[in-house]
Amino acid sequence: LFHRLGSDIKGARLLDLFGGSGLMTFEAFSRGAEHLVTVEAERKHCAHIIRQANEWHVPTRVVCRRVENFLQKPPHQVFDVVFM
Repeated sequence: LFHRLGSDIKGARLLDLFGGSGLMTFEAFSRGAEHLVTVEAERKHCAHIIRQANEWHVPTRVVCRRVENFLQKPPHQVFDVVFM
């Protein structure tokens, strides 16, 4: 996936709608994505993403709620890349 995205990820504003372990967010950051928002419904997964983001100094905003609820009131920002 990241090979296909190539240089499009560098400097990108990224929205990861099903954060899971945060792997996609962390990989995007390591490849140059700059503005990161991760949405995850499971509280234990949110806690894991936050812990890892802090440890690895990844500036992601973690939103701990169901995607359906998040999308009812989406942020007033534009994203270059959305993972679903």
